[in-house]
Amino acid sequence: EDEAGVREVARNSLERAGWKVLAAADGVEALELLDAHGGALDALVTDVVMPPLNGRELASAVQARRPGLPVLYVSGYPESVITRNGLLAPGLSLLRKPFEAPDLLAALAAALQKEPGQRAG
Repeated sequence: EDEAGVREVARNSLERAGWKVLAAADGVEALELLDAHGGALDALVTDVVMPPLNGRELASAVQARRPGLPVLYVSGYPESVITRNGLLAPGLSLLRKPFEAPDLLAALAAALQKEPGQRAG
């Protein structure tokens, strides 16, 4: 998440729920954290629109390193705009901004329950 305030709210919400969080300001930093992190990951939560890598590009790079990793996309744009502009395929896990902690936790739980073929890639 490239917006610091949103990133901190998400981080705090997830940590209070018991998740260990690796937070990054952009896709490049996220890949650096991933490469430095030797442990398991449960999911990737990423903004759809952010420089220099968008969420789909980041998810592809992460899934190349961690195949099958569930992805939850977050965006302030309507889903129709995101899919129409080719940023995401329809049917992927998407949480709309602004969101509250329960929304984030519910969306993450739903993304973790999807079949691998339904996950982003």
